Amino acid sequence: MTHAHIEQPVVSWWDHPTDNGATLLAAGISALVLLLPVIIAWRQLRLSQQTLEAALEQSRGEEEVRAAEAKSRRAAEFQERINQFFSTGTQAAIAIIYHHDRDVRLSDIRGVERVSWAECELALVPATHRPYTYEPKLTAIRDCFSQFIEGLSRLWYLREEGLLDPADVRHIVEPLLTRLVDHDTPFFRNLRIYIHYCEAGAVLKLCEDYVADIRPSLERDLAALEAAIARGEYGPCKASPWGPAEFRRSASRLLDPSSG
Repeated sequence: MTHAHIEQPVVSWWDHPTDNGATLLAAGISALVLLLPVIIAWRQLRLSQQTLEAALEQSRGEEEVRAAEAKSRRAAEFQERINQFFSTGTQAAIAIIYHHDRDVRLSDIRGVERVSWAECELALVPATHRPYTYEPKLTAIRDCFSQFIEGLSRLWYLREEGLLDPADVRHIVEPLLTRLVDHDTPFFRNLRIYIHYCEAGAVLKLCEDYVADIRPSLERDLAALEAAIARGEYGPCKASPWGPAEFRRSASRLLDPSSG
């Protein structure tokens, strides 16, 4: 007796009439279980990103505060150094440089008084050519320009030490030095000579850096000064123990440091 082979139809579980709901639920749970670590990881990543963004924002805020504080300190330091330059005498010298005849305060002790370029021209004749005598106003004028020269030298030093920006120094000194270089009146001529007399090499360097080198004009300036003295424009001049010849030797050291 033979048994006939009966072919059974293949039924997909999607079309199976029984337990489809349970199967779908199980599939959904499986998918959720598989996706849950991904969701958790994404959430943690997002939280980490938010934490990092908050930290960066706080860091930027702290950097801005530090930058503002540093800027404020630099401004205070800059103002302090500039105040050292703008002494009473220096302010008077600057006012005189810009005005040929005006009222200025030559010192904290002296009151406001009228000062002309003619008086300054006389005051700035170096002692090698016109020995200083007791002339209170001329001495006060000379002191103002000595403070002016010392202040310029200090600015050069602060620039060289990196304590002042070269652009800031230029802003202060360029207008003053331009007048010193460009004006060929007896007052500015004698001021250029007085800078040499004070052996202010730093001021000569500032002139060279920002406007023009005034060292080559020294011989011409001295010749004009000595001609004026010979004409008697500065009154009788008695002999000085440290006279014109010694002054020229001193000035030559500024013109050529290698000369000794």
